[in-house]
Amino acid sequence: MEINKILSLARHCLHLCNNSNIEETVFYYLADADAFVTNNSKAWIKKFRENEIKCQVKKPNDANESEKIVVDGSSLGNDFIKWEQKWLNQASAICVYNIDEIEHSILKHLVDAHDKMFLSIDKVRVISDKNIEKELDNPSPDIVENLVKRE
Repeated sequence: MEINKILSLARHCLHLCNNSNIEETVFYYLADADAFVTNNSKAWIKKFRENEIKCQVKKPNDANESEKIVVDGSSLGNDFIKWEQKWLNQASAICVYNIDEIEHSILKHLVDAHDKMFLSIDKVRVISDKNIEKELDNPSPDIVENLVKRE
């Protein structure tokens, strides 16, 4: 399943990336966004200008629930839990966090707060969602057979 189809099924997604692909990840999501939300407006506006990207930049307080937003999660600081709870009601929120800039102790909280999770570090890509546990509890015979053959 391609990433756009997965995103259309979720309203609140987490995307963890690192220094090597943070800009690329943010730019990818902006094509379908109404606004980019950050507490680091100055730096991102500069990056958008350099790359000729036209996207409205907002502070977290200024995002409307009806908007599709891309969030610079790493800029939220210690208030990230407050904002993540607010964005549960968002039309669509893709929360991009730079894993190199966040404390690893908060990762579980971030994963639990989102419908879907994407991890892209360098060339590694992993996709997960909350329904995966249900699928693993009762795997189909085809899945088991393919896993056994592969391993």
